Amino acid sequence: MIGPEEARLAWLVREPFPSVSTGIDLDFGMLGRDDALEVASEMGEDGVIFADGIEADRLDFAVGQTARIRIAQQRLHLVVPARPN
Repeated sequence: MIGPEEARLAWLVREPFPSVSTGIDLDFGMLGRDDALEVASEMGEDGVIFADGIEADRLDFAVGQTARIRIAQQRLHLVVPARPN
């Protein structure tokens, strides 16, 4: 489990699909402050990439595209509205 103040990022492949030609080498892991994960799409069609389980914010991720994922230098601050009494 990652604590809220830790500079680590957990990643996973939501639907790993082992084909005869590609297989699966990695489907989950952790990144530290100085680590990066580079992902290359081999999807012929309908490939997407998204974060935090929010598929509505997805980006098309077609064959030949590459994504480099790492921890941002600037942190976000979560703002939660007060609950009505």
